[in-house]
Amino acid sequence: MAYQFYHFPIAILAEGITIFSIHNILYYAVGSYMEEYQTTITEARKDLVFRGGNEEICRKTFERYKNCRAKTSISRKTYWKWRNDLEKESDYSKLLLLAFLAVKSIVGKKNYVITNYDFLLARMAGDSVPRYKTTKGKKTLILPPHIERINTRRRLEQIREDLRKYHVATWGQQGLRGFAISTKLIEVDLAHMIATNGTKSKVQLAKERKDNVKAKLKELQGLNG
Repeated sequence: MAYQFYHFPIAILAEGITIFSIHNILYYAVGSYMEEYQTTITEARKDLVFRGGNEEICRKTFERYKNCRAKTSISRKTYWKWRNDLEKESDYSKLLLLAFLAVKSIVGKKNYVITNYDFLLARMAGDSVPRYKTTKGKKTLILPPHIERINTRRRLEQIREDLRKYHVATWGQQGLRGFAISTKLIEVDLAHMIATNGTKSKVQLAKERKDNVKAKLKELQGLNG
């Protein structure tokens, strides 16, 4: 079975989209495959559809990142396009792909999440959660230089807008702490879900689910009565 996606920890992208990180994505995928299925690199090559790779490097890459919790994925088609054409891509295109992979790691299997720019930047920097430092009483986000330079509202809003290229929907409205983002919904559906649920607390949502279950049980009891 040929795998259509390579799954890997976002920490691999800590230095951005580089030839080093691009190679490490596949090294990790191979190492993870061999560990999970207790198989050889030959079998891994077949299912992951590639010819190269060194078993020792793949296992070492997997060991280095295996405890990183925040994961993302890239399609095999996109991976090989970038691996073959990396030198032709602009710095902004690399940042946009990095932002997309960061968004995928934030959303995961959910339909959408409510996040903020600090969290997005942290994931783009390879961190699971934002890290801060305090200098002269001012708290600032800890970011590597290649991410720090885009930490302005204008640039972040541009990236958020340009993520449409990767079919990412975002939505903001009063009452949200940040903005909603999805890799599965179109913008109008995301806006509808936020209008329905976005500003409700977890306690409110839990109560509504509990009330719905109770109502359904009463309905079923009435049918059986």
